[in-house]
Amino acid sequence: MDKLLSVVPRDFPGYEVTHVFEAGIPVYFTRLQGEALEQQELTSFEIYFLHAVALEVNTREEIAWLLGVDDRDLVAPGASLLKREYITQGQPTPTARRPISLTEKGRAALGDQKAPPVPVRTWAQLHFNALTWTPGPLEDKTWSVEHMEKEGLFILPEQQHERPTLGDFTVKDVATALQDVPFFQDRQLIALLELKRMVKEYIAPVTVALLQQASTQEQRFVVYRKGMLQRAESAVLQRLFETEHFLLPDDALALAGSPLAIPRSLPPVVAQVAQDLTVNELALRTLQTDLADSRERRGTTQDRREREELEDRILRLEGELRTRGEESERLRVQLQRNQGTFLRTEDHRAVLERALREAREEIIIISPWMNRRTCDDDLCDLVAQALKRGVRIRIGYGITERVGDLDAGRNRTNAQKVIRAIATAVDLHTPPERARLLDIQRTGDTHQKILVCDRSFGVLGSFNWLSYRGERDREYRNETSILLRDPA
Repeated sequence: MDKLLSVVPRDFPGYEVTHVFEAGIPVYFTRLQGEALEQQELTSFEIYFLHAVALEVNTREEIAWLLGVDDRDLVAPGASLLKREYITQGQPTPTARRPISLTEKGRAALGDQKAPPVPVRTWAQLHFNALTWTPGPLEDKTWSVEHMEKEGLFILPEQQHERPTLGDFTVKDVATALQDVPFFQDRQLIALLELKRMVKEYIAPVTVALLQQASTQEQRFVVYRKGMLQRAESAVLQRLFETEHFLLPDDALALAGSPLAIPRSLPPVVAQVAQDLTVNELALRTLQTDLADSRERRGTTQDRREREELEDRILRLEGELRTRGEESERLRVQLQRNQGTFLRTEDHRAVLERALREAREEIIIISPWMNRRTCDDDLCDLVAQALKRGVRIRIGYGITERVGDLDAGRNRTNAQKVIRAIATAVDLHTPPERARLLDIQRTGDTHQKILVCDRSFGVLGSFNWLSYRGERDREYRNETSILLRDPA
C-alpha cells in the first residue's frame, strides 16, 4: 500500500489517493483452435534434387546416378517437390523417361533452401479479460471462483453480461496475446476456428484506488497490479464510473482525513495525546515511504546531479524520521501513563486473538464488514472456545446499503459465510447451552470499529476487526487504534 502511495503521485501529478480497495479482475481461461502458417523446411534429398535439376540433370535416373543412390530413393522427395509445384515433368521420351524442370517457385526455394509456409491447425491457451473485453496472455497464477468467494474480495465488473463468443476474438488481438509463446514466435496466426473451453477465473489481488484532483476535485479510478498501472483496466473502470455503472465499494479504505475519530468521552489529556500520536504516526509513515522511494530512485538513476540531490534528500528524510520516531516514543510513554496503548496495523490481530483467549465474561466486537479471509477457521475456533468457557460474545456488523449498489450482495454473502463458519465451529466445540451466549446482529448502519474485552480493556480506531487481518504483506495499509485499560 505504501508503495502505491509513492507511485501514484508520479503517474498522476496533482492527484491524491482518497480510497483504496483490493479486487479481482474477471477473466476467462480460454482454449481455442486456430490456423497458423508454419514454415516448411526442405530435406537434404529435396535440396540435392533441386540442385541436380538446376544443373540440367533432368531425369530421375540421371539424378540418382549423380547422387549415388537408387532411383527409388528419389520417389518420395520427387513427389513432394511436384506437390509443392517446385518441379514439373514433361511427356515421356522414346526411352520412357520423363524430363524434369524447375519452376519459378522451385528456383526461389532453391535460393532460400526452404519451402514457403503452409497453414496448419493448432491450439492456443490464453485469458480473456472480461473487464476490458480483450484477450490477453495466459496468466501464470489466477484465483478460482471458489478461492475468490472464500477471500471475499470485490469483483470488478464485466463489460458485458454474456460470456464471450468466438466473434469477440480477433486474429490481431489473439496474435498479440500469444506473441511471447515460443510456438507462435515463428508462426503467423491467420484464422480462429473454434472456442473449445472457457472457465471463469480471476486475476487477484489487484489494488484499485480512487484519486481526486486537488484543485478541480475531479475523481478518477486507477487499477494497479504489482505496483504497475494497468492502463486499459483503469480506462474502462473510469468509463463505467462516469456512466454510473460502477460505484465505490462500501468497504473501500478511506485515506483522506484523520484515520482515528477520538471520542469526546475520553479524558481530555488522553484524547489529545491519542490525536497527536495518530498525526505523528501518519507523518512517520509518509516519511518512511518517501525515504524508500528516494533510495530506490538513487539506485537506478544515471544522472550525477539527480543522484546528489537524492542523497541530500535522503539525509534530510533520515533526520526527520529520527525526530518523528523520538516524538512517537515520547507520546506512547505519555499515553501509557494514562492507561492507553497506541496500536499499529500489525498489532490488532494479536489483540483480537488475545481477547478471545483471555476473556472471562464478555466480548463485544463491532465491525462494518466480515469476510472469511479474516474470519478463518482458527478465529472461528477461538470464538467457539470462548463460548465454551462461558464468555458472552456480541458481534455487530453491517452498513447501510445504497440503492442500486451491486456490492451490497457481496457484503451480505461474505457476512453469511462468516456466520455459517462460526456456527460450524460452535457446533463442533461448544455445548448447546453455551452456544446461546453468541449474539450476532446486523446493525442498521455502522462505521464503528470497536473491541471490548470484559472490563479489562477496550479498543477504538480505524481497524476493521473482522474484514482485515493487518498482516505486513503487499496489502498492508495504515490503520491505527487506541487501547484503553480499566485503571482499576
